[in-house]
Amino acid sequence: MKLIAKIAISAAFMAMASTQAAMADLAPRQVWDDWKAYFTGLGYTITGAEQEADRALFLQDLTLTIALPDSAGTVAAQLGDVQFQAQSDGSVAVVFPAEIPVRFAMVGTDGAQLRGTIVNRQTLFSLIVSGTPEKMAYSYSAAQVQMALDSLIIDDLAMQTADTGLTLRDVSGRGTSEGRSLTQSQQQLQIAQLDYAIALSAPKGPDNSIDIRGTLQDVSQQSLTAMPQSADRTDFKGMLQAGLAIETQLRYGAGQSSWSFVEEGARVTAEGTSSMGQFSGALSSRQLAYSGSATQQYTVLTGTDLPLPVEFWSEKTGFEITIPTAVSMLPQPFSLGVTLQGVRVSEVLWAMLDPLKKLPRDPANLSVQLAGTARVDSNPWDPEAMLAQDSPFLPQTLDLRALTLSAAGATLNAQGGFSFDGDDLQTFPGMPRPEGMLNVTISGAQTLLETLVEIGLVPQEQAMGALMMLGIFTVPGTAEGQLTSQLEINAQGHVLANGQRLR
Repeated sequence: MKLIAKIAISAAFMAMASTQAAMADLAPRQVWDDWKAYFTGLGYTITGAEQEADRALFLQDLTLTIALPDSAGTVAAQLGDVQFQAQSDGSVAVVFPAEIPVRFAMVGTDGAQLRGTIVNRQTLFSLIVSGTPEKMAYSYSAAQVQMALDSLIIDDLAMQTADTGLTLRDVSGRGTSEGRSLTQSQQQLQIAQLDYAIALSAPKGPDNSIDIRGTLQDVSQQSLTAMPQSADRTDFKGMLQAGLAIETQLRYGAGQSSWSFVEEGARVTAEGTSSMGQFSGALSSRQLAYSGSATQQYTVLTGTDLPLPVEFWSEKTGFEITIPTAVSMLPQPFSLGVTLQGVRVSEVLWAMLDPLKKLPRDPANLSVQLAGTARVDSNPWDPEAMLAQDSPFLPQTLDLRALTLSAAGATLNAQGGFSFDGDDLQTFPGMPRPEGMLNVTISGAQTLLETLVEIGLVPQEQAMGALMMLGIFTVPGTAEGQLTSQLEINAQGHVLANGQRLR
C-alpha cells in the first residue's frame, strides 16, 4: 500500500503496481479494508459513503486528507466516486474518476501562505488488484496521465501557472504489497514518454517569470519500500528505527529540455539534450546513498547580457554519495564521487578567448573519488542538529583514492590518506587533528600559465605569484614540465612539503 500513499498525495494513481501472483478470489471489501487500514495508519482522514452491491463496492465523495507536520497545512485528494468491482478470475478492478483534484494549503515558517490545486487527469486507465488479502498484487496501465497545476496562490497573489504540470504517456507497471505492521512494497514502472513544464509568473508588477520544460523518453523505475504502520509520521528518526527503508532506481533514454528565467526584464535562456541517464537512491536507518549520471549532454546559453550563445558539451557527468546516518561510537563508511568527462565548449567561445589558438582545445576531464569513515555522534535527522554549528559527523579517516583534472594541456593527479584525532581540537583549532600524506603530480602548469599571460587572460603579476607558490610546494619531476609534491601532516601537527616544514 506504499504505492497508494504516493498516489493519494500526488493524484498520480499510476504509481500502484502489480505482479501476476497465483490467483485467488479477492473480494472488493477486502481490498478497500486493506487500503483504509493503510491510509489510516499513515495519518489520513477518510470521508465518504460506502455502498455494497452484488460483487461490487461503491464509494461516494471519497476524500483523503492529511495534516502536514508542525501545523504546516493540509493536503486533500478528492477522489470522488470510486468503484471496486469483482472480476470472474478472482481479481478486483478499481475504477477512478477521469479527473481527480488534489487541494493543498500550506503555511511557511515565515508565515507565508501557499494554496492551490493539482488536477490529475487519466485516459484509458486500468487498475487490477489480485492475489490474497495477505499479499496483494497490482497491475495498471494508462494511455496518458496528466498532473496539472490548476491554481497557485501565494499570500493572496494568484500566480499565472500556464501549462505547469507533468504528463506521462503509455504508462504500465506492476508491483506487490504485503505485511501489516511493516508494509513491504515493490514496483516496476514503464513510461514511454514523460513531459514536464514549470511556467510561473506574477500577474502584475515587474517582468519576472520562470519557464522550464523538458521531455524524457523510455523512463523506467524500480523500487522497494518498507513502511512501518505504527510509527509517528512526524518523527522521521522513529520511522527509520521502526524499519522505514527505501530503494529506487530510475533510468531514462533521450532527453531534451529548455529553461527561461526573466528578472526585471533581463532574460537568460538555455536549451539542452542528453542521450540517456540514471538516478538511484537508498535510505535506511544505517545510511543515505544516492547517485546519478547522464551521457552525451549538450547545453547552449543565451541571454540579455551575453554577447553570443555559449555552448557546452560533455560525454558524461555523474556523482555518487554515501552518508552514514546511524548514531554510533564506531566508525562508519562514507564516500563521494564526481565525474566530468569530455567537457568542451564551442569554437566561437574559444575564438573570443584565444583567437590565435595558443591553448590546446582538448576536452576537460575531472574525476574525484573520496572514501573514509566517520563517527555519528548525534541524530543527523534532528532539525536542531542540522542547524547547530557542530556537525553530527566526526571524521575518523579520509582517503583520496583518486583526483584527476586535465584541461588546456595541463594535468593534475593526486592521491593519499589521512586519519583524524578527535581528542585533539587544539593543534588545528576547531577540527580534529589530521595525520597523513598526499602525493600530487602536476604536468604542463608552467606552460599553461605562460600562455594565459601571453593571450592576456592572466596578469603577469598573478602568474608570478602562482609560480612562486608552485616553487614552494613542488619539486621537478622525472618528465619535462612535470612537478611533484608530497604534502604531509605528522603526529606533531607539523605541515611539510617534500620534507620542508611549512607549519
